[in-house]
Amino acid sequence: MGFRCQDDMKAMFDVGRSVANRSEPFSLGYRGLGTFPKGRREPRILWAGLNPSDPLINLASRLKKDLTQAGLITDGKKFSPHVTLARRRPSKTSSGPFDLNYNGSKGWNEWPVRELYLVESTLKPAGPIYTVRGSWKLTGSADGLNLK
Repeated sequence: MGFRCQDDMKAMFDVGRSVANRSEPFSLGYRGLGTFPKGRREPRILWAGLNPSDPLINLASRLKKDLTQAGLITDGKKFSPHVTLARRRPSKTSSGPFDLNYNGSKGWNEWPVRELYLVESTLKPAGPIYTVRGSWKLTGSADGLNLK
């Protein structure tokens, strides 16, 4: 979402809390591996695709709707469920392709999602720095009613 001022951060916290209160915990499953960018450039990002389950799509839709209503989303990017696993800095000498030694039998195929996190990523020459700015437990139900 790019750089945000303090007022925007407060609004993002309000949206995060509201969406988490209307969303139920769910399980998330792995769907495949890929790299980005595609084409002539050397891939710099390794990602794992996620199964687009109804609870995940509902959570993303609620976030987009509420963030848009708060004036915090200005792009129309399509939701692409994934987890960034690794980033590689561009270099003048190729270090070869990403090592894709993935063994699906290690139990990574599905895991519980119980919280929503707001994470800031800052790209530095030595590598990215990820900072959790907020987190909220998913306490709602499938229909959006609060279970409290």
